[in-house]
Amino acid sequence: MERIEHIRNPEFDKVLIDNASCWYCVSHQAENAKYFLTPAAKALVAQIRGYLARDDRAASLDSAPIQAVRRSMLATRLDAMRPTESRTEENGRTVLLSFGRLADEIVTRQSHE
Repeated sequence: MERIEHIRNPEFDKVLIDNASCWYCVSHQAENAKYFLTPAAKALVAQIRGYLARDDRAASLDSAPIQAVRRSMLATRLDAMRPTESRTEENGRTVLLSFGRLADEIVTRQSHE
């Protein structure tokens, strides 16, 4: 095990996450969902709600809040992004069942609209 050379680049975390969060790869990393996609979506929703509240039909989306979210993610160390739940069969089952309940809720809601 000592034959493997340790990572020397002090910016390794940032470089790895920067590469993994490009628009080509963003959907392939679980960390992106929690630290980038979800906060970015919330920022977009907040903008859209503001435009709707002001009845601003000429507004265009501002990418600055999304870029701020991305910069924040890039400043987060990889070890801080580590999942808190252990990878057990039961935890995996719980997650999949929650996705199933969410899918049922979405389908039910859409069928009533």
